[in-house]
Amino acid sequence: MTTYKTFNLITIMGNNMSDKKEMITIDGVEYKMSELSKECRAEVQSLQFTELMIQRLTAEIAVATTASNAYKKAISDSLPIQSAQH
Repeated sequence: MTTYKTFNLITIMGNNMSDKKEMITIDGVEYKMSELSKECRAEVQSLQFTELMIQRLTAEIAVATTASNAYKKAISDSLPIQSAQH
């Protein structure tokens, strides 16, 4: 079984936009993004993109689930009343 590391990307803002410093915390260890290799920064960007995609898709699933439940209720409410059969 693969164990994945925990990631937390933070941006620290200074007095102006040029003072912006990005840090990533991986399993409790902080790294400056500027000190990571180009390949590693590219992987971090890909991770950020996929996490945003997962958030968007999760929101879409929530919308679709809500709509599905509403349609089910509308169908149930519009069915003819059935008499009890013994």
